[in-house]
Amino acid sequence: MEFAFWIKWVPSVLGLTCIAVSILSGLDVMECLNHSRTSIIDVLEQNNVTNSILWPRFTAQMLDTPITNDNWETTIQDYTYRADPPWLEKNRTQIGVENATLFMLVRNSELHEALQSMREIEDRFNRHYRYPWTFLNDKLFTEDFKRLTAGIASGKVEYGQVPKEHWSLPSHIDEVKFQECLRDFTERNVIYGPTVSYRHMCRFNSGFFYRQELMNQYDWYWRVEPETNFFCDMTYDPFTMMRQNGKAYGFVIAIPEYPETIPTLWNTSKAFFQSNPDVVAPDNAAQFILDKDHVRPDDIHVDSDDEYNLCHFWSNFEIANLNFFRSEQYQRYFDYLDNAGGFFYERWGDAPVHTIALAMMLNKSQIHHFSDIGYRHEPYYRCPHDDASYTSGRCLCTGMKPGENVDFSPISCLPKWYMHGGRPFVYKYQDQLILM
Repeated sequence: MEFAFWIKWVPSVLGLTCIAVSILSGLDVMECLNHSRTSIIDVLEQNNVTNSILWPRFTAQMLDTPITNDNWETTIQDYTYRADPPWLEKNRTQIGVENATLFMLVRNSELHEALQSMREIEDRFNRHYRYPWTFLNDKLFTEDFKRLTAGIASGKVEYGQVPKEHWSLPSHIDEVKFQECLRDFTERNVIYGPTVSYRHMCRFNSGFFYRQELMNQYDWYWRVEPETNFFCDMTYDPFTMMRQNGKAYGFVIAIPEYPETIPTLWNTSKAFFQSNPDVVAPDNAAQFILDKDHVRPDDIHVDSDDEYNLCHFWSNFEIANLNFFRSEQYQRYFDYLDNAGGFFYERWGDAPVHTIALAMMLNKSQIHHFSDIGYRHEPYYRCPHDDASYTSGRCLCTGMKPGENVDFSPISCLPKWYMHGGRPFVYKYQDQLILM
């Protein structure tokens, strides 16, 4: 009889509950089993068990679990996981040793895309380091945005609103001329040509993000965009690696810019560097942006009207030292460009602006290509080229077909970077190993 009793009742939620009740209150197990769920709660209240820290969870489970004495089979609850502590109670103590942040410029409407990027970078890297997240928006963040992003973040989270003067037409811009330029870009179907907000974003990322109050406390940042994918585990701290090796800027993808968006950017930049030769680094990477020769026979030739070959570091992913952008030299360069008006009269992007400054103002050794990072931002993605990244399980580049890695594409500027960066570029192309 006793054996049959345990076989019948122990697997059930009510049976396990009654064992717990017996321990907490002294109520006989058999007597417990003969009570309804609500009457058991009454008995426990009479026995002052309600002071137990388990009481709220126990009460909810007793009332929500569909079970009767006659049928011990249960229905799975709507949620069966053990909930983590509420996000406000998380241990967000930073583990990483660098003064760094994960930075995202994002709109409230991009919440789900932001959560996707956060989830992947937390799983692949940040859950081991708990670096803080800094979110900026030209509007106030909603409570839903804060609550859900804070739930994913392992580290501290901060939210800021971009000052109006950093996200509006500066006083020196001729609004009539600007509207004419927008119409012209629209007629020519230039990508993001008629979009005013895109211009504000490019100008902000070129000259203002590093000056925001929330960013002033950090030396390093990892720029994260909404709706991106990270395909590989990070087995080291990239901030520490860069600091220890004298790096100031890191990238993953290098491609050409659309020539119609920056027709005068290089000539404006060249005029600045000719007037300010003191900012040019002695071992700079100028040839990366000036060499128009093909590195590979099938490279696509991109026409431009000046010396600039249009190559740039794709800035939607960058890990960099904020002090480079805060430097007096870079600020001088940005102010010169800003006064020229090209962010609005044309559609200068922050990627070529960053790249030209980096190539001219840093030594080549200070710029790093993260060849071990797998990354996607539509329409391009890339993954590591070595077998060990996959046989070890470190990387899983889902959905990528042979030949789709942008590193091997004829438009990639990465071979040119490696050629002028001082080491060969090894890549697989048409099942052959070619050393350039």
